[in-house]
Amino acid sequence: TFNYTTVDSIAINGPSSTDADTVVSFSADLHDTNNQQLSGSVDWSSSDGIINSNGWFTPDHTGQVNITAVYGQVPVTHTITVTSGAPVNLVIMPISFTLTADESLVIPTVEVQDQRGNAVSGQVITFAITNGTYAPSLSVTTPVSSIAWVAWATGTQWINVTWGTQSITITVSVLVGAPDYFIIDGCDVVIAAESCQYNWTLYDMHDNEVPDNQSGSLTWGVDSLGGAILPSGMFTADQVGDWDITLSSDGGMTGLFSVEVDHGEIADLEVVSTSGSSI
Repeated sequence: TFNYTTVDSIAINGPSSTDADTVVSFSADLHDTNNQQLSGSVDWSSSDGIINSNGWFTPDHTGQVNITAVYGQVPVTHTITVTSGAPVNLVIMPISFTLTADESLVIPTVEVQDQRGNAVSGQVITFAITNGTYAPSLSVTTPVSSIAWVAWATGTQWINVTWGTQSITITVSVLVGAPDYFIIDGCDVVIAAESCQYNWTLYDMHDNEVPDNQSGSLTWGVDSLGGAILPSGMFTADQVGDWDITLSSDGGMTGLFSVEVDHGEIADLEVVSTSGSSI
């Protein structure tokens, strides 16, 4: 609208702050070069939210909003600060994740919002977890700068998030982590000259079993006097004593098993005379 008048300036009347729930009113006074008030209607606009032709402003987002009144070619701007409204909704985004047992889950959005989607400060949110560790705490106050969860066990895990009477469940699918170590199983005691089969299981750093095909190239070993062990893990005992059986991978994983080699059946009997000669 183009208005051709003697208007020289405009004064906006209205609040300097409001919350996102509250509609507020603005008016404008027109003045000539002698500061005499003139009659007329201005055109209203706002940098955020909505303001109608009568000067009623409906806020939307928090922050500073410019309210502009224009008459002809004379504009004036008034700044109003919009704060968050009353808290109404718990918002968690996203609510499902997939990660390995080695990884940390960072939840990007943990908020309580007003009716217009603005984050509301000072709200207490609590967490309950089925597994793993949570940081910084199982109870936080908004705004939340960082929430991280470290998985332990594989499978489907849940994080239950609660604010007031509202609750949201985050579903996390935890996959096995990188291989970290071997557990060897077999005979604790082996009779000299007898054999025992030793087997292994591979685990990640949180004790989840890792598929065998992630083991890499394997090498068995045993203390040299203890006996011999084949690439298959078959150990044949030799000298009596306590010995270590080892398993190592070119991927850097290792395993250790302590075995006792005990006396076998008598194979020869040597009788020595009092003179020191064998009979």
